[in-house]
Amino acid sequence: VKERVPRPFGRTRFFEARDAGIEVAAAKDAVRITSVESGRAFHEVGLQPGDLVSSIDGMPTPTPEAFRVALRRRLADGGEARVRFL
Repeated sequence: VKERVPRPFGRTRFFEARDAGIEVAAAKDAVRITSVESGRAFHEVGLQPGDLVSSIDGMPTPTPEAFRVALRRRLADGGEARVRFL
């Protein structure tokens, strides 16, 4: 893999939660929001740093990786998501 080459894997693009304007960290049985980008969907619905997210569309999000996968799956469908937060 060459360094500093845009899109070294061609059309493949890896997804991170921050691509959707949110960053999370591990918490007990959920993830804790650490950052929400102003003007993005999570900010617009009122989520803020410190909130705990336990599921997305009924899919448990006990780890940051589970959150990323659930979020990516939902965004790939192009629809809205129901986020359960504490």
